Amino acid sequence: MSGTWIVAVLNNEHADRLFKRTGIISEAWAAEEFIFMAGLVFIISRVFKRGVEIQSENDLTV
Repeated sequence: MSGTWIVAVLNNEHADRLFKRTGIISEAWAAEEFIFMAGLVFIISRVFKRGVEIQSENDLTV
């Protein structure tokens, strides 16, 4: 649940930054926000995947 909250906060900050920069609200942002969120989820998944790999390596060496 906390991961979803973090992604939502980052998305809101990104949307606020875009609004302050352009001053307009556009429905086209929905696609940009989707790509931004997908990128965040991908990066987080890679970090967790690497963490699992490191943990399994450490379990094998003990």
